[in-house]
Amino acid sequence: MTNLSNDKSDQTAKRDHIVLAATNIIATDGLTTLSVRNVATRAGCSRGLVEHYFRNKTALLVAAEEWANSRYLKRVSNSVGTLTGLKALDLRIRNLLPYNEVILDEWKVRISFWHQGIIIPSVSETNNRSFFEVYSAILSDITEAKELNEIVSAIPLKVTSELLLFTLIGLCTSCISDPM
Repeated sequence: MTNLSNDKSDQTAKRDHIVLAATNIIATDGLTTLSVRNVATRAGCSRGLVEHYFRNKTALLVAAEEWANSRYLKRVSNSVGTLTGLKALDLRIRNLLPYNEVILDEWKVRISFWHQGIIIPSVSETNNRSFFEVYSAILSDITEAKELNEIVSAIPLKVTSELLLFTLIGLCTSCISDPM
């Protein structure tokens, strides 16, 4: 049983290493340079190993986007903990803004992924799922803030949540376009 467990963790580690190589390529060199061959070179493995885990460039891109979102969600979960309302919302936003290179790289991957979602229908579903997950958390924070009387009751919850998230996306996109 131990060998099977170690074998799975070794497989997961190899896959994760390849995903990190793909995200690094997207973040530093752009989506146009993402290829199975370039990922294999960056990961220091064979092209065949990359293809064992990912059948094509789209699969690599999806894995990179999932990596960016899972890092964000884990960071937020650790940061927010049991906080609610505006305190939770504040931390959620702070963990989304590209204040450091890691979060900036996550945004570079997201933007590349979103662009592909426009032209590749199978990517669009993952796009929508990740967007809705963040939107739902923001809506929940704002709803709790209203229930805690931290914001006035006249605030339209859904519209406010949507506008906040779209504003954040615009701000973060601007940071990528003009880092100065």
